Amino acid sequence: MLKMLFSFKGRINRKPYWMMLLVVLIGTIVTSVIEMETTGEDTGIAFILFTLIIAWSSLAIQVKRWHDRDKSGWWVLISIIPIVGTIWAIIVNGFLTGTEGTNRFGDNPLGNDSDSPKEKIKSNKLKNWYSNINKKQRIIVWIVSVLLSATNPIGWLLLVWWLIPTLIYLEYCRE
Repeated sequence: MLKMLFSFKGRINRKPYWMMLLVVLIGTIVTSVIEMETTGEDTGIAFILFTLIIAWSSLAIQVKRWHDRDKSGWWVLISIIPIVGTIWAIIVNGFLTGTEGTNRFGDNPLGNDSDSPKEKIKSNKLKNWYSNINKKQRIIVWIVSVLLSATNPIGWLLLVWWLIPTLIYLEYCRE
């Protein structure tokens, strides 16, 4: 357990990543409530202390998750990009599976080296759905979404709505 929380070497699957996000969310809420009850205002001191306590473990978990995706731990820095970077990191680390088998960072944390038949069926369904949308339509939707996202929250929704299937398609369905 200590190795998982404090070491930057190796790989982890999605479950510890989501558990760490849950701990951070609950910790943030609890520290805010405690501070509001004790001081009557939200000064942020309790949150800063909580962040200092959990920062190393959180960083280690994120780096290992990037390692599971066979990417350098420096990809953690993508979260610095406002909104888009954080969304990108959560999609890639929270929803996409790691590389199959052993990669340059270690063995598969799940221990299996082949896709299950269920995953292959889902991948084929997505491939067929996405292949039916021609390239011109995808480009038009992306351009409109990016332009709208600068001025309108609906543009962000469109952008994310097209981003997720595109990332999944690029990850699983290209040949």
